[in-house]
Amino acid sequence: MANDLPIDDLKSVDIFDSDDAKIYLTKEKEATYSPPIISFFEKLVSVVKKIGNELDNEKSFLIKKLPVLDQRYMDTTIGKFMAQFLLNIMKHNLLI
Repeated sequence: MANDLPIDDLKSVDIFDSDDAKIYLTKEKEATYSPPIISFFEKLVSVVKKIGNELDNEKSFLIKKLPVLDQRYMDTTIGKFMAQFLLNIMKHNLLI
């Protein structure tokens, strides 16, 4: 009867009406609820991708070679430092 307790054997049975059956058979997607936080993260991902594209664009305009140190500075402390620095960069293939 309508007011009786549920039948345990039928608890696992899913019942679909004809509208749900049409959606399932035609593979259309029924509208679903999406919490606002999901929308926030979708927008965040979009913004992060745009920022990444902008950074890649700016990166393409960066100077990719170090300037050559004038010969008169080669024997100075900074000249020796730069020479060692460049050797380390080339040794580790860090130069773009």
